[in-house]
Amino acid sequence: MLLMSSYFKVFKNLLPEVITAFVFVLAGASSINGVAVHIGLLSACGLRIIWNSAVVVHGLGHVLVTAILDRNLYFIRISNILENRSFQELLKSCVPGNSIFLPWIDSETQPWVSAGSANSQTIRFKALGGIIFNLIAVLWLLPILRPLSVQSSLSEMSVQLIISSWIGSHLLIILSSRSDFVAAFAGSATYFYCGNFGFLGKRQPEDGNALLPARTVAVYKAMGQETEIRGAQAGGGVTFARDREGRAIFVGQKVVNRKRQNLTRTLESAFSFTRRKAMAMGVKASNKVVVGAWHYRYATSSPPAIVETHWHEWTPAREAVVWRAERGEWLCDHQWVNHRITHNGDFDAWKLFEHPVENAQLGLWLGRVLHSPNSTLGNSPKIAGMMDLLVTQGLWGASLRLAYQIGVAASIAEAFGGELPSKDAPNTAPSEDQIERWAEIAQTVFEKHRGTLLLPYANSILEVSKQRLASFEQALFQALLKDHKVKEWTQSQQSAFVRNAIQAFFHNNLYQATKIFMSKAVGTFGLAALSTLSEESLVLSSWRQPITTGFNVQDGYMVYASESAAVDAVLL
Repeated sequence: MLLMSSYFKVFKNLLPEVITAFVFVLAGASSINGVAVHIGLLSACGLRIIWNSAVVVHGLGHVLVTAILDRNLYFIRISNILENRSFQELLKSCVPGNSIFLPWIDSETQPWVSAGSANSQTIRFKALGGIIFNLIAVLWLLPILRPLSVQSSLSEMSVQLIISSWIGSHLLIILSSRSDFVAAFAGSATYFYCGNFGFLGKRQPEDGNALLPARTVAVYKAMGQETEIRGAQAGGGVTFARDREGRAIFVGQKVVNRKRQNLTRTLESAFSFTRRKAMAMGVKASNKVVVGAWHYRYATSSPPAIVETHWHEWTPAREAVVWRAERGEWLCDHQWVNHRITHNGDFDAWKLFEHPVENAQLGLWLGRVLHSPNSTLGNSPKIAGMMDLLVTQGLWGASLRLAYQIGVAASIAEAFGGELPSKDAPNTAPSEDQIERWAEIAQTVFEKHRGTLLLPYANSILEVSKQRLASFEQALFQALLKDHKVKEWTQSQQSAFVRNAIQAFFHNNLYQATKIFMSKAVGTFGLAALSTLSEESLVLSSWRQPITTGFNVQDGYMVYASESAAVDAVLL
């Protein structure tokens, strides 16, 4: 069976060459001016170029119509026009013998373009955009198509063969655009991209010590079956747990679904095994709440693969000193810091230094700033990276890192030696050692002032005295001025650095970080954000994408989902 599959793949990749050879035979059997000798003008390479041009025209139609209707010029980019294939991949497919997308028989490299905003009135026009552009391409050259005759010259035959191939390629693309016709009829193309759904509830006595109790698994199965309408190529689930030292951690699992398999059953089978394995290694359930976050995926920004499947994290879990307030006292713990997200829709760019920075450059920048490169291709991991940058409450190192980028750096190029972002550009972002030195200074000053900062009986790090905070800010400013790097900055940069660091340390919890992220994000999407620093909560947000929430007050839980039917399946 494997040998037959290999033979089929070779035949598919050589199909343009087979067609060319067949044309040669037909031409040689005729008496049209020895056209068999000259038919090489329409070589396999030429046929591949013509075919790929038809695919690009189709993608261009989708992209331009979507950009116009969504009023989103950032949607017009090469990756979308090429239907999420790389330019190198496109060029390679023009070379005889290499892999090339062919409709109906190709299951590995299906081109796709996101539908953008999920508005049923505009989805129909977006779906027809590619088809319309292919029709325009056909109508453009159809009037000059002429039948060949024995008296036709070589140049006439060459031109007519090229025109015929052009028209045939575009017509074939139109005939193979079944998903476009379905979306145009249904007006609901975005429903086949990806979906978030999850559970948050009080832990009940009958839940026992299971990481995900049976009642939560039942909720998952009901919601999962409804969410599969959004796509079932891959999926992932994640929950909170406690390690041997009682620190919050994530336990999660991802799967790429097999053909004709039920994703809900496949994922739960793998995830339940992961949960049992974690418990066998000493992991315990959280004491107060049960949180489960799931995501089903239809590839909209990268191929279906484990590394591209949600949940997403940018920086792996790392141990850090975390400050918190309880009953008017400061408490300091060594905690695992880890942030994860699930996301549906399109995250196109983030407004950084007053200018939108698209995903590719944002990913390179995050790798430098967070000292943690990430090899994923999709847009969602960049959101996880932004959570690593923005969630800073109780963390001096993270707060000072963010403060530098907000108050000192003037452009994204400052992390690349003044050059355009690239892997080869010099790395001039503040090093881990430099940030650690700043954090040690801040920690020392904080230790001297922390006893007076909190309001009486404060149970949150947010409950601080504004009057005392001003005195602490001045002391921190004077201490940081002794650092040789800080001395090089202007006074306004120094002031902004200290002020933003204090703001981030006291205020930027998961909720505030999500608000900051959403305020500068470009795109249309729904987002669920989770953090080991906030194990009893999760943060939901959306912009021009639906997220439905539902509450069961009697049983003490809530559910959320991108697909409203998933919520109805549980609560109705």
